[in-house]
Amino acid sequence: MRNRISSIMDMKKAGMAIACVALIITLGAEVAFAESASVVLNGSELTFDQPAIVENRTLVPLRAIFDELGAGIEWDQSTHIVTAVRGNITITIQIGSNILTKNGEQITLDVPPQIIDGRAMVPLRAIAESFGTEVGWDPTTRTVTINEKY
Repeated sequence: MRNRISSIMDMKKAGMAIACVALIITLGAEVAFAESASVVLNGSELTFDQPAIVENRTLVPLRAIFDELGAGIEWDQSTHIVTAVRGNITITIQIGSNILTKNGEQITLDVPPQIIDGRAMVPLRAIAESFGTEVGWDPTTRTVTINEKY
């Protein structure tokens, strides 16, 4: 009887250990996910209410970055496709797809646009570079710099 009770206790301890490891992994992922970065466009700091770092890529709210870059956008809610136009450049992206189309040319993204807390989030560098800007990253200050090419 004691062996059976001891065996049940060992199983409970193992189950608790597994649950603790899963919780630590989950919380660790959320902490990494919640990291943020500063964004500076042509010398002016931008404020995003919900930036995120996902797989070492800065994601920002879709509408906010397109507005800051002066691009007009169309959002198709049924397909989750956004089309943005700035000057002679048209880009199309779909939430969940790692393909960005720029003037008909397909570009593979490291991280796809995604819905986070109910907001459409897009990879900042890919969007900004698609519109012809130069994008830099300072890991010390965690700052993304975006500059227009004149």
